[in-house]
Amino acid sequence: MCLLQSRYHLNKAIGFYVVAIIFLWFDGQKWWSVALVVIPAIIYLFLVYAFWEDTPSKSPLKSGKKHIPGFDDSFKPITPIKLQFRYDGSDGITRRKVEVWKRREFSYLKGWCNTRNAERTFKIDNIIGNITDTETGEIFTKSQLKDRLRADAGYSSHHTLAQPQGEEICFTGFKKQIKSELEELATANDFFIRTKVTKNLDYLCKGPGKAPSKVAEAKANGATVISEDEFRSMCE
Repeated sequence: MCLLQSRYHLNKAIGFYVVAIIFLWFDGQKWWSVALVVIPAIIYLFLVYAFWEDTPSKSPLKSGKKHIPGFDDSFKPITPIKLQFRYDGSDGITRRKVEVWKRREFSYLKGWCNTRNAERTFKIDNIIGNITDTETGEIFTKSQLKDRLRADAGYSSHHTLAQPQGEEICFTGFKKQIKSELEELATANDFFIRTKVTKNLDYLCKGPGKAPSKVAEAKANGATVISEDEFRSMCE
């Protein structure tokens, strides 16, 4: 039983009875006239507080949305991860750095946004492009992020971040737009993208910009240094 479903209706009812009592009092009505208003008001408010089923103010099922069977409306803790991504939010497209520690289902993330210096909630489907794990340098898609959340929750997954699907590649010395294009091409061809040189790196694709330290480190780790044209030929 739920007589009122929001604080708006409750406050409206209280306000109505307060105004009615003041009106009757100053209108010179007898005490029993006031009692006829006050007693029902007390009974009504008692029933409201006794049976009122309150709901979280930020619930995605609010605003007239029907209950979805099997939908878990609570945030659950996950193994903390530090992510960087571009996000399409209410203030437009922005780049975010977030320390994520909770998830709802496998569609929402909650954590500390270093960009806004506050706790924020993010819808995974609103993330634009690839996502970077700033601690490991791993780059992955939204689908792979959801797989990681499933794996963290103990569900089986077709692929996880701990086991790369293909050879590892890192791009360096490119302008931002060209690098983004090459990374998308690499993802489409089952390469596992790294943002820095790692021990298991297979290829370092070098652009026109200078990156002597990365080249030296890649060669020391046994990785093959290739050009943009060589990489594109590999993807044909």
